[in-house]
Amino acid sequence: MKKSHLTVGFFLLIFLYNLITMKIIRRIFTLLLTLSFIAAVGYLLFGLYEWGVHLTVLILFAVYLITAIWALLLFAQKRHLPAKASWYLMVILLPVFGIVIYMIFGRRYKGRKSLEDFRKQYSETYNIQEKSVKTKNEILNEQTNFSKLPILNGDLKIYDNGMFAFKEMFDDLKKAKKFIHLNYYIIKMSEIWEELKQILINKVEEGVEVRLIVDDFGRWALPWYEIKSLKKKGIDISIYDKVSFPFISSQNGCRSHRKYASIDGVVGYTGGVNLSDEYVNYSKEYGLWEDLIMRVEGQAVRAFSLLFINDWKLINNIVLDVKEYAPKVKSKFKNNVVLVEDSPEISIPLMQDSLVHWISKAKKSITLSTPYFVPTAEVVGALRTASLSGIEVKLFLPGQADKKSAFQASRGNAALLEEFGVKTYLIKDKFLHSKAGIFDGETAYLGTMNIDIRSFHSQFENLSLFEGPEVKKLEKIFERYEKNATPLKKMGYNPKGLWNRIRMTFLKILAPMM
Repeated sequence: MKKSHLTVGFFLLIFLYNLITMKIIRRIFTLLLTLSFIAAVGYLLFGLYEWGVHLTVLILFAVYLITAIWALLLFAQKRHLPAKASWYLMVILLPVFGIVIYMIFGRRYKGRKSLEDFRKQYSETYNIQEKSVKTKNEILNEQTNFSKLPILNGDLKIYDNGMFAFKEMFDDLKKAKKFIHLNYYIIKMSEIWEELKQILINKVEEGVEVRLIVDDFGRWALPWYEIKSLKKKGIDISIYDKVSFPFISSQNGCRSHRKYASIDGVVGYTGGVNLSDEYVNYSKEYGLWEDLIMRVEGQAVRAFSLLFINDWKLINNIVLDVKEYAPKVKSKFKNNVVLVEDSPEISIPLMQDSLVHWISKAKKSITLSTPYFVPTAEVVGALRTASLSGIEVKLFLPGQADKKSAFQASRGNAALLEEFGVKTYLIKDKFLHSKAGIFDGETAYLGTMNIDIRSFHSQFENLSLFEGPEVKKLEKIFERYEKNATPLKKMGYNPKGLWNRIRMTFLKILAPMM
């Protein structure tokens, strides 16, 4: 075969790729395009080998050529600098293997929209004309202006005990009359799942519609025979972004980390828990687990109902009826809530920017809890400025690790902020999975957002920003955390020690994958 023919064939594939719009065919052409590139490089190397160049030199040249091309492609990408730098170093330090890891976890989400276009499409699809509840809370008012979602009224109840929360949730599920909509990141074969599964099967037999969304990465501990069995029994299950090797897509690194439920559109649940035993301390592997779950009742549940309709459409391209599955509910409770939802579809890091703004609005105190603290430069800067301005900043982290690399990175990042007065506490002998915060004792959030790069840039997330009596309940929970915690500065951790500096350098490279 002549080189000119190979070149023509290569560019013909590129042309055809741009013409094809069907997802599966695009993936096939991506694979063919990759194979043709490999063939072209192989053909070049074979020609050099015939000319007498040593095989070892050819292999090294091929590795260098491929790495150089990928490094240039990464450098030209339009994405946030920390991720670009991390993947750039990954590709250079781990030739070939780094590219494979990047192809699975690092590619940018295709089809990103501006926040304005995203909200316009959202409102046009569902013809939403929801008015915000009036409040004097500046953070809530400014958040609804920014994210374009309304402030809604609701009755909130926060649980810091997974067992009690699931008992309440299961009781509400048993009372369902019309529909049950669940969206969770992880489902594992477990006692909790078995109990929930039986409730869902019973409700289907009673004529209740049951729909369940689960992320494909998160459901790996749930075998396919279990999913098929549930579908046969009438439970409508959708898997977010199935990973089909070798057809790796740009979406595969962007996971759905959301966790929420809507029961008849009148009761909802959200928080950090997934459907597995560790969240109720049944699992010996993870030890004692601290988490937060919030029950929502009233008008505010509609936000979760609409979010599920949107997520269902994203996966199945089916629009559920808004009047039927997101009914308007009138309520006059003492808590006001605005849903904050973020996704890789949106061109800006909405949750990161929101968190930075909430921190900047605080005048007296900021308290945050997160299982993983791998913040962006924007969040670090906001916390540093707040602390240096005389605002009391407290950060609660796990005292026990579920992922050693993330644990070490979290501790190292927190230690660097302690130099500026931020107080960090590690919960003794427990894995803290709570994702919450309070600002000036008046405004709080609770949801699925970790304070890390993946939550800000690569995952579908949801949280509730609220005011009202339940903020005081969350304050008391944080007070309990502090009584059972060890200050990081008393643990003798030195972020400037040689070994810790070397370790943190490597952990920063891995940060986008944590």
